Amino acid sequence: MATRANFLQGLPMQLFMSLLWIMVAWGPINADFNNTHLFNPDWPPHARLHMMTVFTTAVAVAVFGLYLVWGQTCSRLERLRLSAVLGCIYVLGLIVASLTMPSYGGSLYWEDSQPRAASLNDANLVVFLVTGVVFLLLAVLLFVSRDSNPSPQGQVGN
Repeated sequence: MATRANFLQGLPMQLFMSLLWIMVAWGPINADFNNTHLFNPDWPPHARLHMMTVFTTAVAVAVFGLYLVWGQTCSRLERLRLSAVLGCIYVLGLIVASLTMPSYGGSLYWEDSQPRAASLNDANLVVFLVTGVVFLLLAVLLFVSRDSNPSPQGQVGN
């Protein structure tokens, strides 16, 4: 049991969650900061505004997630718990948007602008689903884990 607590509350978990947050920040920028999305001449300016909002939100949430992983605001376990929940919240946005596409005429694809049902054939959706499941599993594991190094009230833990 001590080994699991050491992994869940130690440096390996911090490094693993940091990798997830880097993926959250870099993924949308790497995939969509180009002429198929943000710089698409066929997109109305308002749609581009929303795309930039997504980029900004992804980076800001990832920076905050990294702060929770590495900052000295409370015990390491509590920071990791908050970071995992924040990851679940971030991923929930695309999942909800994908599942509700028929209600607003959305599409996972730009090429033909035809709305399609969310499916596991879409790489973006699969990456988000996998990331979301990992964050959710980490959140569950971290919330059932006991703090191996609790801080006295009013003191900052490691």
